[in-house]
Amino acid sequence: MGTGAVCKTAPVPNREQVAVQKDEDIKAKMQDLRDHLNGPTEKPQFLHEKLSRLGEEQLITYRERIAHGEIVRQRQRELTDAQTRLSVAQMDLQASDKDVREIDAQIQEVKAIGCEAPPRRRDSHAHSG
Repeated sequence: MGTGAVCKTAPVPNREQVAVQKDEDIKAKMQDLRDHLNGPTEKPQFLHEKLSRLGEEQLITYRERIAHGEIVRQRQRELTDAQTRLSVAQMDLQASDKDVREIDAQIQEVKAIGCEAPPRRRDSHAHSG
């Protein structure tokens, strides 16, 4: 029967990667258009307008790129803080576990001593001195 083939999918880019790619794509389009406009022949006005629109778009994509990069950095800071808190909590837990083991050992010692001690005699107060 079938071997249960695994379907591999391409990794999904994160928002920062998408924003960076959009920004880079628009910058490349702008550079191509600038190169064309700076050529030796007369260019139509619509190309100049297109370059202007691309410049406005690129400002938007640049802002998205910066914003998504900041989101990634914020999440990295939150992760680092959480990892630090986890490490401290683990050390506290280990210290508490050690304290519990020590207390348990002391209790066992007291119990062992209590079992080994001879029973106390009850002195009667019947004799008077």
